[in-house]
Amino acid sequence: MLNAPECALDDLLRVHESRQALAARAAYSLLRISAAVPPDHRTVVGAADAGQRAGAWLAAASTNPGRWTNRAVLTAELAELDVLLVDLRTHLVVVLDWLNVHLGTQVARAGRPETIRVPRTLFAECKALVEDLTDLAPAAAA
Repeated sequence: MLNAPECALDDLLRVHESRQALAARAAYSLLRISAAVPPDHRTVVGAADAGQRAGAWLAAASTNPGRWTNRAVLTAELAELDVLLVDLRTHLVVVLDWLNVHLGTQVARAGRPETIRVPRTLFAECKALVEDLTDLAPAAAA
């Protein structure tokens, strides 16, 4: 995390915007990739919820950007964003681990077997997001 008192307000805004963008990408990708997992697999059930919570937080945070002129508000939101990003990373890792084991296998969905498939581009995008999130806060994300 930044040392907020020593950073210029413009720097805090830039970091805030980049982390919001990363959280938006991660939330959207998490929702997309978790849809490939059958709902009865408890290890990944919370992933979609985490993606929805992140989306709701981002929507609420973007409704009044004028409040970001206050250093205290920016610092508090950056702390919330860091927690949100760690949560999204954790859920992405769980979903990717599950899919690494089960891709291409048959599972029963609504009474008929179906092969678990994920577009390669989405899988690669999620892996890259995990790396980006890990690089952002290696100590907190580990």
